[in-house]
Amino acid sequence: MWFAALAQPQSPAAIALAVSSLEQAAPPLTIGNLIASATATHPSLLGARLEARAGLQDVTVAERQRWPSVSAVLESSGGSSTTTSTRLLRVQQTVWDGGRNASRIAEAQSQAELGELKVVLQQQQLALQIASAWQSLLAASERVKVAQQTLERLEVYRSQMQRRVEAQASSRIDLELANSRRLQTQVELTTAQSSLKVALIKLEQLSGQLDLSRRLPTLAPLPALTAAEPFRKSLARADWSDLAAQSPSVAKARLDVELVRHRLQTKNAEKWPQLYVRVDQTLAQSQADGNPGTLAFAGLSYTPGAGFSNLVEAQALATRMAGAEQSIETAMREMREVLQADSEEFFNAASHIAALEKSVYGADLVLESYQRQFEASRKTWQDLLNAVRELAQNQYALADANARLMGARHRLEIRMGQSPYSP
Repeated sequence: MWFAALAQPQSPAAIALAVSSLEQAAPPLTIGNLIASATATHPSLLGARLEARAGLQDVTVAERQRWPSVSAVLESSGGSSTTTSTRLLRVQQTVWDGGRNASRIAEAQSQAELGELKVVLQQQQLALQIASAWQSLLAASERVKVAQQTLERLEVYRSQMQRRVEAQASSRIDLELANSRRLQTQVELTTAQSSLKVALIKLEQLSGQLDLSRRLPTLAPLPALTAAEPFRKSLARADWSDLAAQSPSVAKARLDVELVRHRLQTKNAEKWPQLYVRVDQTLAQSQADGNPGTLAFAGLSYTPGAGFSNLVEAQALATRMAGAEQSIETAMREMREVLQADSEEFFNAASHIAALEKSVYGADLVLESYQRQFEASRKTWQDLLNAVRELAQNQYALADANARLMGARHRLEIRMGQSPYSP
């Protein structure tokens, strides 16, 4: 076994090769990989798929109602010497039912389609939850990098100020200020690490994958803003009404109307009698009964319901169908609003990124300039640390804007039926 081999004494090169092989065995940490894993393992999706399978079986049950029904009748005698017990086989076939069975089969088929659509909706909802946690992961990961970079920079400055204080070239309060800024950045690092851990736990729960923190080194860096340009152009040409009309939530609203329509058809069919034929084959129980006989019947069955309630139920279903038709327009408006809101967030994040990238670049230049001016005694120590703080704040804002951009893009792609872009 591979773990037994690793337990044996190995050369440094062999150990490095083994570790590299283990890292390569784990798939890279991408949103597409997490969604694929959640789709295959999440219990809510497994339950929805089983429910959809039961819906297909219900269609078979409804279709078999067209078959003749076979029954065995065994009745005791009435207690009189002139009556005997009844034993017979009965076969009954409905000839005409006013379309009742046909509407029930159509209702079962619509119910099966609705079950399959609920699987799609559950999968979409699960993917949206992963996209939200993924956005938090990206933001926290970038904030951790910024905080670590800022801590390294402040540590260099603190060491520099320590030497100046020891040489009595600066007052001790300057060193305390450097320590204070360092502690403040340490708090920001701890907060970002906590947010990163929470996002990883959420993704582990949704995807069913464990120890995602081990795969953080495989997380791809955030792409440049230019990489989103093709997607931005496609959004500019998008027809939100058409996309909303094709969404699963609107399709579900349409199927809900179809279900009510089929139930109304069934209830209307119940206003009519049913015509049937029946064949009874009696079974002899004694010689006195003689040979079994075969009797054939043609009959009419009519059940209008107590107080002719079928008519009132049909009216109630017609009212419900009118209300359900309004839910289609409601679902379309809600989906159009969600798509447009995500689109606006994408465009806003893109515009912020363009401005923040310039701010980060400018703050970096200012920091370099302040460092030279401090060494030339033309800027104070506080001015230099403020420049460090300004650069860090711009980098934090840029990280958040990049995460918002990716989050909005992922949500749009999921709702538009596309595979989420990685990272």
